[in-house]
Amino acid sequence: MGKLTLLVLDGFGIGAMDDCAAVKPEDAGANTYKHLRESVQLDIPVLYRLGLGMLADETGEPLAAYGRCNLAHYGADTFMGHQELMGSKPGIPAKRLMRELGPSIKRALEAAGYKVEHPVPKTTVLLVEEAVVVGDNLESQLGNIINVVGDLNRMPYENVVEIGKIVREQVDTSRVIVFGNEKTNIDIILSVIKEKHPGQWGVDSPKANVYGEGYKVTHLGYGVEFEKQFAYMAEQAGYPVYRIGKTADVIQAGGFSDPVVETKDVLAVYRRLYREREENAIFLVNVQETDLAGHKEDCAWYKGVLEETDRFLAAFIPELGDEDILIITADHGNDPTIGHSNHTREQTPLLVVGKSIPPVSIGTRSTMADIAATMAECIGIPAPEYGTSFWSDIRKPLRGGAEPARNDAKRNSEGKNMQLTFRITDENGVHARPATALVKMAKTFENTACFAEAHGKKVKMHSVLALLSLDLESGDTITLSAEGPEEGEALQALKDVIIKERLGELYE
Repeated sequence: MGKLTLLVLDGFGIGAMDDCAAVKPEDAGANTYKHLRESVQLDIPVLYRLGLGMLADETGEPLAAYGRCNLAHYGADTFMGHQELMGSKPGIPAKRLMRELGPSIKRALEAAGYKVEHPVPKTTVLLVEEAVVVGDNLESQLGNIINVVGDLNRMPYENVVEIGKIVREQVDTSRVIVFGNEKTNIDIILSVIKEKHPGQWGVDSPKANVYGEGYKVTHLGYGVEFEKQFAYMAEQAGYPVYRIGKTADVIQAGGFSDPVVETKDVLAVYRRLYREREENAIFLVNVQETDLAGHKEDCAWYKGVLEETDRFLAAFIPELGDEDILIITADHGNDPTIGHSNHTREQTPLLVVGKSIPPVSIGTRSTMADIAATMAECIGIPAPEYGTSFWSDIRKPLRGGAEPARNDAKRNSEGKNMQLTFRITDENGVHARPATALVKMAKTFENTACFAEAHGKKVKMHSVLALLSLDLESGDTITLSAEGPEEGEALQALKDVIIKERLGELYE
């Protein structure tokens, strides 16, 4: 196999789920993409041509396989969304505080042999072995998460995680987050315990000096077994997995991770590793600033992040190898115009890009876990615990086209390969429809490589975006060439496509 990438545009939804009225009524009517472009002049032509136009407006001829995913996890959550993307079906969590959960957590930890005490009178937090504080998370929605914060100078991180696992067994909240840093200590951690809402006691994490260099974190989700997820299973099968951006924090795996946040850095790290690493590498990449802009209800920031990503895709997609696959999706919505600053429960776009992937509809998937099942089948490993693969739907052969009549192709001046030159007569230049037809035809000649050249740039005709990158307008000339046992037949077939599409005329 080639390289496989999952690119998550965090919080980029395309319309409210049908169950919003029952599950999250404040999100009824949410549509991150449409409301964003109604608020600002959004320019993301690559994503639109790949299939976003068809998904949002039922217009255009997609260049990628396209569809949409429903959320199977409850609510709209980045962590749970990524667990679903990896092939889990998280349980429906409850909202609880330590004032309710503390006694059972304390009993379970003591039964396991730990010393547990209440370090601050009249609060609900617990101190374990004078090194770990268990308390309410103060940064998420009320009752969603229990934090386990460790002084890593007093206790190794692996041991803090073991305490977190015992806590996880006792609670049904969305997450238990285990984290710590050697640059802080238990005195600092205890000094920043506070009450945010009545009865909600926990560590003020930013003031505890745990973030930044040296920060370690493990997310333990409700109903989630990472050993049955795609990333872990791929690594166990010998595939190198690279987690870049938010995926480094929320997806459990043992390989490379870089929790970089700024979009330009996320994409730069991804591109560098993509160019350097093995042919069978797997990349799990998250563009987080879209989600951050949604939380800030900042349409201008959201626009800038999407447009930066779109420009990256315009340059990057032509670099994909013959067997490489790029899957673009999201984990939930985050509509900056909805009237609140939380995630929105929306369907997510699904775009699958690759030279071997036809632009077919994948339909509406019942869960984002279908992506994990598809990636597993693609690389030949067992399926994760949840999800249905659509791999067979996007591997249909693409053949067809007009029958060649005569062979007008000639050898070039150096006699190296056959070529034909055309003047573009279509007033719109070379656009998506004829480009797609040309690439489809070129791919039918499996043993012959077809090329297009204009403005001093030459590209292989196995990618529609590569062909469009020549930026051909009416009046420009394009030279098609071929190398292989069927070069004459290939060029004649490409010429017939150009004539059928009324794209241009033979230029002598």
